Amino acid sequence: MIDFTNITSLFGAYIEKMSFSEIMSISKKEWQNLLYKKNVIIIDKARLSPSEFVKVSYKFGNPWTHEVYKLHGEKINDNGIDYWDDQSGLYKMPLCWHKDNSWHPRWQCPIRFLFSRSIPDSHTGIIHYLDLRYVFNNVLSKKEQDWLSEHKVLIQDYRNKKRQFFYPLVQKNPITHEKSLFLTAMDIDYNFLGLKKHHSYKKGNTPLIKAIHSSGKELPLNYFVDYIKKTMKFKDCHFNKRWKPNMIQIVSNLDVVHMRTGISENPKKRLLWRKTIAHDFQTQSNIPTQRTFKN
Repeated sequence: MIDFTNITSLFGAYIEKMSFSEIMSISKKEWQNLLYKKNVIIIDKARLSPSEFVKVSYKFGNPWTHEVYKLHGEKINDNGIDYWDDQSGLYKMPLCWHKDNSWHPRWQCPIRFLFSRSIPDSHTGIIHYLDLRYVFNNVLSKKEQDWLSEHKVLIQDYRNKKRQFFYPLVQKNPITHEKSLFLTAMDIDYNFLGLKKHHSYKKGNTPLIKAIHSSGKELPLNYFVDYIKKTMKFKDCHFNKRWKPNMIQIVSNLDVVHMRTGISENPKKRLLWRKTIAHDFQTQSNIPTQRTFKN
């Protein structure tokens, strides 16, 4: 049994300290059950070697292969680890509310497994998490829920804009069967937590381009701004944890979005080890590719 503390009443599980042997002594099923129930797991004071880090990732699903990383314009090293630092890739810029890798019909919204190795400034580069279920299921009227279910969102691979797909706006979690909105980084710049774009942002460089009703009428993206602001009014729908060295953060990417504040100009490298992990339902050959998108 996993000894954890609830971060909020709605989501998030916090574990104060855990060794490699303690992590490995718990079954894959139990770890997965906790992740899908809480959507975010944070483990403090973890001590893992590179090989141990890779072994732990298999407790949550099947790590992406080199081919799937390449498909998404990413890569991993020969030891199976993606070294995620602030001196390459997205550098120090803030990242808006999003789900990771949301465009691909099969591999979208994978599990992210992050382990901090060097955090020179814990006051910056903070990941915030936001629950997308509560407002949809407990605040919106049945009429508005049904109306939203008549919409689709256009999601693109912003690195290759020929890859564009329409998906239902209202998604049903294939594990828990709970409904939430399929939101990710939007083509909108708004001065609110997780919605303000970096000054270098160029229009069109986000996954979510637009939302369209079955009648053909476009839903203004400001609707999602209002939805996020409404969600933020409920304290249990949002939390963040400042990075410390040897901290693990794992996110399901299914019923939550996350954002990152900008990183300071500290000259020391900020380094995370990262694994991207496919959900089991994405790798079972007898389950249709589109399962994640069915209501």
